[in-house]
Amino acid sequence: MIVAVTLTEKASALFGRSLSLRFLIIGIANTCFSTLLFMILLYVGFGVVVGSALALALGVLFSYYTQGTIVFRHKSLGAFVRFVLAWIVIYLANLGEIRIFQHLGFNKYLAGTMATVPTTVVSYFVQKLLVFRVNDRG
Repeated sequence: MIVAVTLTEKASALFGRSLSLRFLIIGIANTCFSTLLFMILLYVGFGVVVGSALALALGVLFSYYTQGTIVFRHKSLGAFVRFVLAWIVIYLANLGEIRIFQHLGFNKYLAGTMATVPTTVVSYFVQKLLVFRVNDRG
């Protein structure tokens, strides 16, 4: 019992201090949400462009809340506007990535999933440096 409490406390302390770890964990949840939504939209008949846009719009709202509250611990109207503007640009890049993966022969489901990797890396730095303007080395 003491070991479990100690491990729990250590995990909480690490999660609380590490910006990168919080981003990774919350990012996984956000990515799963958006990717699953994208696939559902494709399955019900939406095309890649519309399905991706709808998944992005709902994903951005969900992500702003989780990223702003849990990861960066900062939410404001200014940050929300920067977040939305950043995601418009990131969306266009993501759409290009999906098209590239499709051109390479991957189906639209796998192409959309594969595009999340570079998009996630870019979004971390954009959010940290431009949206929430975090200057620590976490």
